[in-house]
Amino acid sequence: MAQSSNNLDKHILIIDDDIYASEMYSISLKDAGYQVDIARDGDSGYKMMQQNHYDVVLLDIMLPRVNGEHVLEKWRNNHPKGTKPPIIIMTNYEQSEAAKAPVVSSSDYYAIKASITPSELRNLIARALEI
Repeated sequence: MAQSSNNLDKHILIIDDDIYASEMYSISLKDAGYQVDIARDGDSGYKMMQQNHYDVVLLDIMLPRVNGEHVLEKWRNNHPKGTKPPIIIMTNYEQSEAAKAPVVSSSDYYAIKASITPSELRNLIARALEI
């Protein structure tokens, strides 16, 4: 895939302990011209969100040390939904609609890792960047 010159200044943070998924997404996003950082747990991911400027954050729910729901809640306490960076929840964690409703309502987008392709993820990120 050819790199897009529009993406060269866009920085994405992936907070995910799933090495296979995060590396696959990272490679795909780098091929599309994005700069990508990866955090393997919620605590380090939250610290990276505080210390760096990211244009989009991909956040898993099931994380070691601090789970993704807590990271999202802490972030939203100071940065309301719709502010930068948009947060895309990426999870395979199955929840009832009622249980996942607070996460969905606090995130900008919600995707199931097992069913989203790298191409679909790039399209979702493009939409998120329009916020």
